[in-house]
Amino acid sequence: MAQIGVLIIHGMGDQSENFADEFIDRLKQQLGPQSAAVAFEACFWADVLQHHQDQIWQRVKRGGSITWQGVRHWLLSAFGDPPAYLSGFFKLGHPVYQLVHARILASLLHLEDQLDPSGGRPLVVLAHSLGSVIICNYIWDEHKHPDKGKSPFQRTDSLTKLITYGSNIPLFLPPVRPVTCIQFPSPEIPAPLRPHARWINFYAPSDLLGFPLGALWDDARGTVIEDRSMHPGWWPASRTPYAHLLYEKDKEFLRQVVGELRTLTGGR
Repeated sequence: MAQIGVLIIHGMGDQSENFADEFIDRLKQQLGPQSAAVAFEACFWADVLQHHQDQIWQRVKRGGSITWQGVRHWLLSAFGDPPAYLSGFFKLGHPVYQLVHARILASLLHLEDQLDPSGGRPLVVLAHSLGSVIICNYIWDEHKHPDKGKSPFQRTDSLTKLITYGSNIPLFLPPVRPVTCIQFPSPEIPAPLRPHARWINFYAPSDLLGFPLGALWDDARGTVIEDRSMHPGWWPASRTPYAHLLYEKDKEFLRQVVGELRTLTGGR
């Protein structure tokens, strides 16, 4: 069985169910033999919202002649996700917020089953864009109102590496003070994992949807976020807003993520 569980959460937009396949392949290739110690799980949640957004798009097209249809469809799919997730909308009698978090839980359940319980089951989360908002909300809820039916792993108590990239958390902070951060690492993290706990946030200066996070909070609750600026992808795209989509293809980003994983596998 694997020693480390890695959960990958996508951001906004019309994602496919295999969105993380190429990213996982790149990480395994760089890990080499150490990849046998790592179990990867992709959390796919886009379909919770996409069918509805596609229906709306068809109605929009029937309403009149419009140009830039490809861009408009992308905008509807991408920027329709945050309000649908955060605004308390219901789908089939259930809040969308809860439906998306149910996907996080299902992914954690599947990941946990692949891990050796004797190793402490360290969890690593790689969260892109709106995925960083989703995982922070999930962590907040689990720590605020812990479900005793869930295991410590499912409550993210063993979360050891939180790696966010292209994070747009600043766009969705509540308009009240104090602005309070999640507590990371969890007070319940196993003692052997605590020295390895780090929240690293990658952002590109030209990424209009990716922000530094370290100075946001009135109450950080002891959480330390290490912001790392980079230019992901190839020039000149890496110096444009398109950089938001290029982190997972960037060699330096992959190198740094793999370096963090190796601190848990005992490799170099």
